[in-house]
Amino acid sequence: MAPTTQPSTAEIGAAIRARRLELGLTIEQAAASAGVGSESWRRYEQGKAIRRDKVRGLCRVLRWANLPASDGEAAARTPRADPNWDAATEWAGFSTAVAARHGEARARAFELGFQLVVAEQLEHDLEALRERPRGSHLGELSESWLANWLPERFVTHYEYELLYRLRAASLRIADRLASRTSQLTRCPAEALMLYVIVEDGAGEVNREVDYLDWMRELIDEDLDAVRTLFDRTVDIPVDHPWHYKNWFEIKE
Repeated sequence: MAPTTQPSTAEIGAAIRARRLELGLTIEQAAASAGVGSESWRRYEQGKAIRRDKVRGLCRVLRWANLPASDGEAAARTPRADPNWDAATEWAGFSTAVAARHGEARARAFELGFQLVVAEQLEHDLEALRERPRGSHLGELSESWLANWLPERFVTHYEYELLYRLRAASLRIADRLASRTSQLTRCPAEALMLYVIVEDGAGEVNREVDYLDWMRELIDEDLDAVRTLFDRTVDIPVDHPWHYKNWFEIKE
């Protein structure tokens, strides 16, 4: 299992503080926007470890793509110019197409979720696995955000090839959603990635909006099956259609 905290240093803490001041935010404002307590934020600025499920919110508030390196490198390796995701992006045309059918809030949720899960987390983990011996998996990475989003039960099987196929599945979903294809997901992998993308993006765009109805509209009966993947009390044998070995089997 991936560690639950992100290691930090005094240098990283100083970079967090400097960036917060640069943006004109108080500790209370930054903490509230990131969904953490003020004391937690103070610990971050002191260089204390950061819970992995809080890293994304912290980076979003500071308009960073990732945390800084521990050598004092500027924290924003890829700074975000727009914290509200209103500026045009490479997916702007796609968002327009989705918004026309599903509404602006849902389109922005998918766009942001795709950016976070696929363009950042998935690409980051693919790059990290490329540098490790063949057969390495996400559970061995000390900085895998994606491991916290995919079903924990299969973490030792998330190797490079499987992640590569999950990326391809995500791209197919985006194309179908934009082109209004009636059958949006055609295998468990596509339903899983759509669930993760919408869940992640919806939480960042508007935490007060319930996207459950849209999720059920998109993947219908597969929603309950996807949720089962995250249920630790349910056994999923190898011949089960939602076992990771069968994720890419096309549904009849």
